[in-house]
Formats: sequence, C-alpha cells, structure tokens
Amino acid sequence: MMGKTHMIAGIGAAVLISPPDTIGGCLQALLGGALGGLICDLDVQSSTYCRDARVVRNTALLLGAVILFLDWKWSTGIWDHIGSHLGRRQLLGLGIFLVITIAGKLSSHRSFTHSFLALGFLMAAFYFLYAPLIPYVAAGFLSHMFLDLLNKKPVEIFYPYKKGVCLRLFSADGLANRLICTVSLVFVVVQMWDIMWKLVLGAAGRF
Repeated sequence: MMGKTHMIAGIGAAVLISPPDTIGGCLQALLGGALGGLICDLDVQSSTYCRDARVVRNTALLLGAVILFLDWKWSTGIWDHIGSHLGRRQLLGLGIFLVITIAGKLSSHRSFTHSFLALGFLMAAFYFLYAPLIPYVAAGFLSHMFLDLLNKKPVEIFYPYKKGVCLRLFSADGLANRLICTVSLVFVVVQMWDIMWKLVLGAAGRF
C-alpha cells in the first residue's frame, strides 16, 4: 500500500487496539500510530514510491510537530516525561532507533524493516525513550506489515530468513489502497470525535 494509507491505517490500528481516553492519549495514538505505520518504509528505493514516501514523510513530520507542540501547550505528558527522564536510558533508546534507521536505509524493500525482528528493536527503543508510545507504535507497525502482506511483492516478515510471504490479492497503488485509506480515515475521524465528545461531556459534568 502507499504511504498515506499506511499512515492513516496505522493511526486507525493504534486507536482500535489501545483506545485512548484522554487528550494526551489521543495525541500519543496519533503520533505513535503514524510513526509505526510509516517507519517500515525507510527502505523504499524506487523513484515512484520514493516520491510518495517523501510527501508522506513530510506530512508526518508536520503532524508530529503539531502533536508535540500541543503536548507542550497542554502539558499532556510527552515533553514532561522527556524533561524529567533525560539521561542514559533515553540515549540508549535513541541509539537503538538510529541503528534501526540506518539498517532500514541500507536494506532492500520489504526485508528488515518489515520484520518482527525490526519490531522487537523498535519496541526496545521506545521502552527506553517513552514507553507509553509502545502499544501505538506496535499497532501502526503491525498494520503496515499486514497490509503489505495483501500485495503481490513478498514481505520478509521473518527476516533474516529470506523467504518472503504475500497473499497476492491487491496492487499496492490500486483500488484497494484507496478504499482502505478512505475507510481508515473515516474510522479515525469518528473515533477521535467520539473520544473528544466524551471528554467534553465529562468535563462539563464536573461543573
């Protein structure tokens, strides 16, 4: 599937698997789901998909910046945690994350960064960086793996074992991609609206 679909589906999977019930939780689901849904494609090499990946990554960076700004503005937890826990653990987590990034850039498409091995390293990185993001990042990552399994190019989910797996059901940029993207977007909007509405009603009930 294309990058936009992976980002939105990643957020949808994060909200579905671990539904947030606070504003901070919503921001973490958006950030973690988008990151998990996109990080697999660090290994994209072809020009067509590379252009799509660049646009989506820039969009994700903007989304991440907005989320982190709102977290700082509303003090919902991420910046507070970073500020109060900055030390060797965070440096170790950052180091692991950088290793994943470099390995992804050097690997062929749908190999290391589309595997359970990479997911394990990614979870280790966030265990040291910011553990509350783990379920959301994992959900986004697993949604990416699952969607790519539906395509016609094998995915090396058991890397370093080289035998890839795919179901050969859809093309990566065909009708199924657009349908999944649309359904995921509607789901995310409805779920976020429902969560925010409940939070508003809960706040109103306290007055």
